[in-house]
Order: sequence, then C-alpha cells, then structure tokens
Amino acid sequence: MTLISSHRRPKGRLGHRAAAGAERRFAVSWHLAWAFALAAAAGAIAVRSTVPPTAELGALGAVGAAAVIGAFLAEVSEGAGAVAAIMVWTLAGGAACLLTGGAAGPLEAWCL
Repeated sequence: MTLISSHRRPKGRLGHRAAAGAERRFAVSWHLAWAFALAAAAGAIAVRSTVPPTAELGALGAVGAAAVIGAFLAEVSEGAGAVAAIMVWTLAGGAACLLTGGAAGPLEAWCL
C-alpha cells in the first residue's frame, strides 16, 4: 500500500479518539452552518416582505430545526445519531416541499 499524502494517520487508541473528535466537530459545525444560513435567509425574507410569507418561513423553520437537531445528535451520539439526523433532514425536506407547493412547487426535487 502506498502513502498518497504527506500527512500520516494517527496511530493507536489516542489517534482514533482524536479522529473521532475531529469528525464530530466537523459534523456539528456543518449542521450549525446550515442553521445560521437558514436563519439569515428567513431574516432577510421577513425584513424585505411587507406581508410575511408564512409558508416559506415555515419551510425554512422546518429545515432549520432539522439542522439544530442534527447538530445535537452529532454531538451526543455516533452511528445511530447519524442515521437519525438523516431521517430528520429527510422529514424536514419533505415538510418544506409540501409547505411551498408540493410536487409542483419550487422544492419539487426534495419530493423525489
């Protein structure tokens, strides 16, 4: 087996824990980045519209809730939490799709 990177993988038990910790931090950061992006989008929509579009804000809220739940699951659990986070994201995407017009709306790809 050839080494294709100049970085060597950590060895031993401490290296495995460090790698798992780095993966967990990345997963939490990824979920929280989505939550902040969705909050910014919802804030921009709410500020710029004269009549608040409740369906669109509800869709952003559903996906934002999935992002926060995913961050929590990534922090407290490992494999089962990842599966649960995927299920939560799936349900939130479906809910967002239905809130914004279903299979004929702008999020029709999420209905597939």
